[in-house]
Amino acid sequence: MATMTNPARRRLKPDERRAAMLDAAGDVLLKDGIGALTLRHLALQLGVAPGLVNHYFPEIEALVAEAFARIAEGEVATLFAAATGISETVAPDPGAPDPVAQIARLVTDLLDPQRRPVSLLWLDAWQASRNRPRLRAAVIAAMDLWQDRLCALITDGGFAAPDPAAAATRILALIDGLSIQAVMDEPGVQGPDKTGHAILRGMVIDGVERELGIRLGLV
Repeated sequence: MATMTNPARRRLKPDERRAAMLDAAGDVLLKDGIGALTLRHLALQLGVAPGLVNHYFPEIEALVAEAFARIAEGEVATLFAAATGISETVAPDPGAPDPVAQIARLVTDLLDPQRRPVSLLWLDAWQASRNRPRLRAAVIAAMDLWQDRLCALITDGGFAAPDPAAAATRILALIDGLSIQAVMDEPGVQGPDKTGHAILRGMVIDGVERELGIRLGLV
């Protein structure tokens, strides 16, 4: 009988190794928070020597900032691609949703309870960035990216918003308020404990409709 053997593990190229470390670091941030990410913890997660992680990321602050930026930028790309039918790698679809449908999809996805880990990470990053300059720069860049993308979506949609940038700022402030409520909500809890979340969800929908002069048809 032939004996099965495990194939030798493929040696990763430097860029692949670095990307794998960032992916693993992102998993730690989403699961355990920014304070849990250390070079030793990441090495344990990857099953490698701490010195290897240190070779690619000599400073934990650089790793934290880049891992956060990777998550934030990835979320923006994913949410806006889903809303508009346009991604960075796919040509625009002539049958793309109309502007109101695009906003409705974006709001629906932003209100999805499955975003709770990302919401918690944002709150963690806001607090931690007070004393971590590199993380602060990454947070500000991510907030600017959200502002720019939402402002462009509002402008291109031709909505009744005299100042698209101001409208985008107010809408994002409502979303941030919902993120704060996510900290208080326990996953899977139903009933009166969800009242605060439901109120803020309604505020977000009402606020978007008021800012843009539209009806989203969301409940």
